[in-house]
Amino acid sequence: MDDDDRACFGHSLELLEDGQRVAWNGTKPGMLYTLAPDRRFERDGHVCRHFTLQRESGGRSVKKQASACRYGEGDWRMIES
Repeated sequence: MDDDDRACFGHSLELLEDGQRVAWNGTKPGMLYTLAPDRRFERDGHVCRHFTLQRESGGRSVKKQASACRYGEGDWRMIES
């Protein structure tokens, strides 16, 4: 995931409601991301979200469930759950 894809990721975590999905074409040809944020929570004073992220490329699909917290305007970082 490059800076442009991370920007889409962060923007989506900011705006989407729980259970909504968004998909975008990655900056690399043939790359597709699908993000589905889940519930919000707070950790160490930061707004955080659980999410499922799926990446498709070259006929292969990888799905990851994880969490991320906001550390500034549009700056979301993955954390250990």
